[in-house]
Amino acid sequence: WFVCIVGLTGVLTMLGLRSRGNPLGVLIDGRNRYSLSRLQMTLWSILVLATLYTVLISNALLGTANTPPSMKVNIQWELIALMGLRVASFVGSPLALSVKAERSPNEAEVSNTAASLQDDEKLAEGAVRANGVLIHKTRSKDARLSDLIKGEETGNAAEFDLPRIQMLAITVIVIGSYAIDLFHMMINRGLKFVDNKFTYDPYSWVIETFPPIDDTLLVLVLVSHGGYLTGKLIPRSRSV
Repeated sequence: WFVCIVGLTGVLTMLGLRSRGNPLGVLIDGRNRYSLSRLQMTLWSILVLATLYTVLISNALLGTANTPPSMKVNIQWELIALMGLRVASFVGSPLALSVKAERSPNEAEVSNTAASLQDDEKLAEGAVRANGVLIHKTRSKDARLSDLIKGEETGNAAEFDLPRIQMLAITVIVIGSYAIDLFHMMINRGLKFVDNKFTYDPYSWVIETFPPIDDTLLVLVLVSHGGYLTGKLIPRSRSV
């Protein structure tokens, strides 16, 4: 399981280096900023795909007469819903921002925000520009991890954005807690409680279902996503 996680991470790292010259290049969007929705999709993809691959292969290889090899694994609906929310966020974010790309920005606001970003992030002169009221960076090497929690418009790109901070915090909490659940699922495979003690059978490793996600966490993620996407629709900049 760890090898699969490291392997997938390595593949994505190589893709990032190939496409952007940056090991985290897969997280950089078309505006040369680190994308929160890309981060979410990447983390969940690595975790779920590595787990699914490990479970399917080990189920096929380590079954016994009592627990025959099986390629059937039940994925809880909560996890499917959570992955669906990630896809909706990944697809919905560009759609929400496309309207703002059509607005005419206030030039004074653009100049002030560009100057602030260039000063705070040690960027070269002219590294920041506006497409509509959306902030773009001219080169992928100008992306900064602070992009994940800063605004995206000429009016707030130099400021920390509360909905994005909340979304990042909830993402880390949910993925972290679910990764721990998956870890326990892996290390407890083959354990049986017999005669008031645990016994271990390394050949009875068949896993039939993923651990569930608590409904409260799912609702929390849903509310956070709603606030995140709504925040993208609300204008944060002056326009001409």
